[in-house]
Formats: sequence, C-alpha cells, structure tokens
Amino acid sequence: MNLMTTRGGAVPSALYMLPLLLSLAACDSGGVQTGPVPWQNSDGGWLPGAGPEAGPVALPGCAKDSDCPTPLICDLASGSCAVKGMCGAQSVKATATPPNLLLVLDRSCSMRVKLGWGGQSKWETAVNALTKLVSTYQGRIRFGLTLFPDTKGSSCTQDAVPVPVAPATEGKILPLLKSSLAHGDPNYPNGPCVTNIDTAMQQAATEPALADSSRSSFVLLITDGKQALCLTGGGDNGTAQTIKSLAQKKVSTFVVGFGTGISPYWLNIFADAGGKPSGGPVDRFYKAEDQTSLETALTSIANTAMGCQFTLAQVPATLQQVYVLLDSKTLPQDKTHKDGWDYDPSTKQVTLFGNACKSVQSGQVQQVDILLGCEAPKPPEPDAGPPCKPGVTPCTQQGDCPDKHGCVAGCCIKSVE
Repeated sequence: MNLMTTRGGAVPSALYMLPLLLSLAACDSGGVQTGPVPWQNSDGGWLPGAGPEAGPVALPGCAKDSDCPTPLICDLASGSCAVKGMCGAQSVKATATPPNLLLVLDRSCSMRVKLGWGGQSKWETAVNALTKLVSTYQGRIRFGLTLFPDTKGSSCTQDAVPVPVAPATEGKILPLLKSSLAHGDPNYPNGPCVTNIDTAMQQAATEPALADSSRSSFVLLITDGKQALCLTGGGDNGTAQTIKSLAQKKVSTFVVGFGTGISPYWLNIFADAGGKPSGGPVDRFYKAEDQTSLETALTSIANTAMGCQFTLAQVPATLQQVYVLLDSKTLPQDKTHKDGWDYDPSTKQVTLFGNACKSVQSGQVQQVDILLGCEAPKPPEPDAGPPCKPGVTPCTQQGDCPDKHGCVAGCCIKSVE
C-alpha cells in the first residue's frame, strides 16, 4: 500500500485518497459532465488527500466505450468514463462517515516496567503509540478515552469516562497523554495497583455515543496484564459478558495484549466475544511486545474500523440507478448484507459489506466510486378527459379563449348570440 505524508503524518492512501464521485443525472440537459468533487468528513474538515490541494477526482480515462465499466460510456470530449444514457451528469458531495472508537487503556502499576534493558517503560510505549494513532487519524475517527484503574472513589470501580467519544476530541486526548508521562501526574501509573478490566469495560458500555446508529462504533481495550485484586464487576467472566453484550448491540471490541504479563486464555475469550479477532492462528487478540508491534496493531485496528460507510448529500431517486464501483468494477447491491452494498434511506448512507468492505479497509481497493443515474420516471398525469375537437382551442381559463368564446370543460366554445 502506498503511503503519503499529510498534516497527520504517513497514512494509507487507500483510506484517505479514495476519490468518491457521485454523478447525479439531470434529465433535462444533454451531454455529460465530469469533474472534481470535494470529499469532507462529516464534521466538516477535509480528509488528507482531499480538498483543494488534492487535485481533480475523476473516473477512469478511456478512448472507447469498452474501456469503461458498466454502466458507463466513454465521453470522448473529456476522455473519461461518464454516466451512460441521454442524461447529463451533475456532481454532488458525499462524506465518509467517521466511526466511534473508545480507547480503554490500562494504567495499572505494571505499566511502569521497562521493555528490555534500558528501554522505555510499557507506559511510555503505549502513550507514544496512542499519540501517533490519534494524531494520524484525527478527524477520520471520533475518539474517546478512559483509563483504568481511575483515581476517583474505590480502587476497583470507575467514575465517568474522562474524554467521552465525540468529534474533535484530539485537543483533550493528546494533552492528557502527554501530561501522563510525568511521574507526578494523576494519570501516571503510580496507583492504585490493581487491574480492574471488568469495571473498565462496564464503564465503556455506558458511553452514550456508542449507541449512535448512524455510524459504526468500537471499543479498543489495551492491557498489559490480567484481572487482579478486584472482582467488583464479576472478574474475567464479567468482562467477557460485558463485551458480548456490547457486540449484541453492534459495538465490537478490539483486544490488545501488551507485554508478557497477560493472560492469553482470557484475552482470546475477550477477542472472540468482541467480534473482531486479530486473525492469528493462536493468539486471536492483537499481541504487541514493543512499540513497533503495538503501532502495527493499532494501525490495523484503525483501518478495520474505517472505510465502509458513505453518507450521500442527496437522496437517490431510485436504487435502480445507484451504482457502486470498486477500482472501476461494478459491485452488486446485497440486501442480505453479506457481500456488496446497500443503502439506508434513514441515514442516507451507502454501506459496504463482507469482502467488499474488507478490500477497502485492507487497501486492496484504491478507489471507490458511487454513481447516481437518471431520476425515476414521473408518473403519468391524471386523465383530463377527452381532448378538444379538431380546430377548437384548449383552455384553462377564460383569458385563453378568443373573443366571443368561453372556456368550457377545457375547450374554447363559441358563445351563442
């Protein structure tokens, strides 16, 4: 996958340079029209690789109709594929829909342990990796952050989420992470020395933003250990049940095990319950043992969370004229949501499912195009009755008729003198 450097650093071009073109046919004009379409995130900011600096967004170039995927033809004037038919094409905007991602970070005392002789502590490594994640994906993912154990109330319980999931939370998360590196900071892992994964996940389950049905929502659990010295939330079994309940509400949980003090048995159970296992043959959670492997795991998770929902700026007149193309190949609509695309009129979103979604998330697909064809045919006008006799002027009002004529039943009838 090619990388480009943007304000947020190096990011996968497959995710951030997806040229998303919607061509809405205007059936009262002839010819075709293609051109650049701005791509903004749903909170109003430009995505990297989009906006005025990104250059034109266009469909594939062509020299003949056979160069274009169905349902397009080659517009010889522009040398680009365009909407097929007699209708002209007018470009309208769509937006990639940022998912919600709540970060649940272990700050137990074991996070102070160094990775290797003279190396960084696990806490420094985790903070640096999360700082890179949040900075790279700012504006593309709606982040929230909580830490466990927190420093309020009982050692084994959790208070309110310190940074709830919302747009533009980077301004709160990044300073909090930076400050937590200082030994005197309240969030530095200097106690309580417990590992309360169970109540941390219960706290995550209360985050209101995760119930937002207009976008995908996820929880990311990062821990370097195992449940210890706390059973308030039911221990490991309670954690597994909470994660399972979230999944039933369509909120998936990613699980990252960091370092050597973890419990692979329970982390595998958590990963399976969360519905987003790593795909590894043995460790189904994301395993990380240093900063490089942790950054790799976080990037893979972020890519999985993104890339499959697109909000249309205009409601399609008919789904029979909606076409979704992945790298110029037509993708079929699939109302079973197994593999293909479907449209939700309540949110005005086109969502990709199954292998189609995975191919975008992995970077296998470099370009997504969504096209709207001609508007649905208008229904026939109500029957207005028999037409006027030959030579008789039709009318809707008296003024439509010549002198000495009256408008009767839609026809100009000569008045009787």
